[in-house]
Amino acid sequence: MANQVAKCHVSFLANCPTLSTALKLFVAHCHASNLSPNTTAYYEARLKRFAEFVGNTELNNVSSVHVREFLSWERETNSQTIAAHSH
Repeated sequence: MANQVAKCHVSFLANCPTLSTALKLFVAHCHASNLSPNTTAYYEARLKRFAEFVGNTELNNVSSVHVREFLSWERETNSQTIAAHSH
């Protein structure tokens, strides 16, 4: 994992092999950037939900289509308040 972390810091999107690895590194970055614990927890929860929706795919395979489908799915399955807050 340490080798993957080093690669990801060079070019986050280009070198992270999977969405789950990118998620872990992003959350670590949020902590290192001293973001509010509530903000970090919110980002982590939202991104985990997206990762569950997409599956642990290679990061290169995630596209804007996945994001739009995820947001549409959320609008259908969540209250309007939560879905609206997602944009």
